[in-house]
Amino acid sequence: DPLLITARMAAEYAYCPRLTYLIYVDGRWEDNYYTEHGNSVHYNTDQDEDTLPDPFEGNDEHPSITRSVLLTSESLGICAKLDIAEIQGNVAIPVEIKRGRVPDTPLQCYEPERVQLMFQGLLLRSHGYHCTEGMIYYASSKRRIKVQLDDALEVRTHDIIARVRTMLEDENSAAPLPLLRSKKCLGCSLA
Repeated sequence: DPLLITARMAAEYAYCPRLTYLIYVDGRWEDNYYTEHGNSVHYNTDQDEDTLPDPFEGNDEHPSITRSVLLTSESLGICAKLDIAEIQGNVAIPVEIKRGRVPDTPLQCYEPERVQLMFQGLLLRSHGYHCTEGMIYYASSKRRIKVQLDDALEVRTHDIIARVRTMLEDENSAAPLPLLRSKKCLGCSLA
């Protein structure tokens, strides 16, 4: 069976390639406050698994909301469990739930979050949906931020998928070097 790369792997690689290596090659994991809090924020969404309706031409008055949808694309070699997908006809919008606040950055989100949404958009497209944007819901801020799933983000996401696959398949791969003086390390459960 081909190795399926998950959205979480891709997002973690965008965050820190070393973290991805430690988790998926070395098999290390430790929960901390941030991972535990993230799990509690996802609790309600993860209670039931919905199935994705078939896309159709036309428009519903109200979008269909599916929660905790598992999607796979064997042709892309990827899979993910979407927190939420809002479906209207043949248009799908993935919604990713994050525990924190809207960051004070120009795009109001971080690259790993955008990569995760693009990854989900690729899966929705492979299932016949038109998907050009996604949403990040920040639980602490109680706000949704729109993310455009554009060509540049798609290229970056495919590059990350290829890098993760190489990391996992290469028996001689070595752990990437740690980040230097990065704030990311402060909240890392494997720091």
